[in-house]
Amino acid sequence: MLGKKRGFLLPLIITLAVALAVWGGQRLTAVGQDVYDTGTANGETQATATVDGATYGAETAEGGTPGAETVGEDVYPPSPPQGFRAIEGDTGHDATLKWEPNTEPDLAGYQLYRATHRGGPWELVQILAAGETSFEDTRLTQGERYYYYLVALDTSGNASEPAPTVSVRPRQAVRAQFEQRDARTPVHLFIQPDCSAVFLNVRGDRILVRARATDENGDPVPLAGTIRFAAAFGRFRDPAVTGTGTAEATFTADQIGSGEIAVEYYPPGAEEPALADTANVRALEWHLSSLSASGDETTTGANDITLSVSVTDHNGRPVSDWQAQVVFETLASPDPAEKAKGKPEKGKIAHRFGRWQGRAHANIVQNGRQSGVSAGRPDENGQIEARWVASTVPGTTRVRVVLYYDDLRGPESPPKRVAASNVCTVKVVPGPVRYVGFDPASVPVTGEKQTVTVRAFDAFGNPTDDWGDLKVCVQMPLSVPAAFSPDSGQTWYAPGVWVPVRPNDEFLVRLTGKDFPEDRCVLTTRAEGASLKPPPGVPQVNLPLRIEEKESQSENGKRGALAFIRNFLFG
Repeated sequence: MLGKKRGFLLPLIITLAVALAVWGGQRLTAVGQDVYDTGTANGETQATATVDGATYGAETAEGGTPGAETVGEDVYPPSPPQGFRAIEGDTGHDATLKWEPNTEPDLAGYQLYRATHRGGPWELVQILAAGETSFEDTRLTQGERYYYYLVALDTSGNASEPAPTVSVRPRQAVRAQFEQRDARTPVHLFIQPDCSAVFLNVRGDRILVRARATDENGDPVPLAGTIRFAAAFGRFRDPAVTGTGTAEATFTADQIGSGEIAVEYYPPGAEEPALADTANVRALEWHLSSLSASGDETTTGANDITLSVSVTDHNGRPVSDWQAQVVFETLASPDPAEKAKGKPEKGKIAHRFGRWQGRAHANIVQNGRQSGVSAGRPDENGQIEARWVASTVPGTTRVRVVLYYDDLRGPESPPKRVAASNVCTVKVVPGPVRYVGFDPASVPVTGEKQTVTVRAFDAFGNPTDDWGDLKVCVQMPLSVPAAFSPDSGQTWYAPGVWVPVRPNDEFLVRLTGKDFPEDRCVLTTRAEGASLKPPPGVPQVNLPLRIEEKESQSENGKRGALAFIRNFLFG
């Protein structure tokens, strides 16, 4: 196979062969070229010649016919391709490779190789024809870096040295086109996400990213060209020019992980950016494990309910990120009796059946407002714990935990709500009996029969059924002009007689005169039993029933008893 200038080389090869046969071992000249006898080996005489930059050889066997053993071979490779470069596309999955064409007349084409590491392994991506000067590589992975090299081949199969290796990392991108008057080349380009620490918990959760091009003084400049928003993961969309030297686009995460987002300025017609700025973003997925409680019922004023929850990522691993913020919320759920009363009047706050306290692990949100201790952060095991303390008012409360992400956008942008736990129901019931008295706490002087009920109260004045071994007797003091009946008027007892009763027993009081004692006491109680053993610092009280004047009536009902207890305890 003869490679170059076939018509001219044939007589050269024949001349070489004849010369070798005649003058073997001497310097020869054939058709104007230097020819060298390289010696005799294995009975063969060999010579080479260089013509127009290509090297050829001729040989003949000893004693043979020169023309029958003559061969010629091109062993000179093409030059390395020039201007080899990689340009990423905007889809996030393609890159274009470009180069300048080689000028060798025997150029056969090119071979393009690719690797995901600079040192290989390399794979042949494409064989290209001599006239091609670009190739688009598709189906690449967004955010992955790819390395390429290119070699040229001639028609004899000689390969050039590779062009210098180039690399590219495909990123999904959108472009905002500037065509402004008095355009100037900016000096700086800044990326400005709408938060300084980006957190994207779910797909579709967008952040606004702004690009700002300025002069050396930090002032925006009018632009001509393109600002490109590029993402190594996720997706940019909705590019818009918002002002002189300023553009914006929204970014959405499409996978869990982290990566780089960038803004780039391209002058008109440029393939490479003149200025760029980048920021790292994270796309995380956090969850709250099931909220657990140490119990579902407590007594008024107690503190024996502890709630705990864990924060984990999408792999179930504990989250201890300092930007995780956990809030324990209470959702008031009134008893059926409370439901009948309807919602509180405007401006009045409904009963709060509990509060949070303890170490600074958690916060409470009540009626949409935060109060209590500081917001909680997960510990190194992702755990959050809070102690729920019952109020002095019985009722039912639903509690839950809400996870927020503090993305540092300032007070005008509160932390972002990420997830909420299940709901636990905690019931507050009255505590054990501490007082015995009547409901109402007083009766008017009317001369008519009055209905009263014996009540047992806890330490906070709440009627309670937790009597234990409580024994109660009722007596009308001597010299009181009245009588009472525990059996709806069938039997009436005069003053000075102790009558055993049970809490919640109802009986009648009949006033027979107006000469009452100075303390205006109508009925007194006597109670016995361990249930009445008060806690330290809490007095034991037996509340009497008193009369009242119509013109100075006190508040009737349970709240009257509560008012009396408050006055008794606190003056």
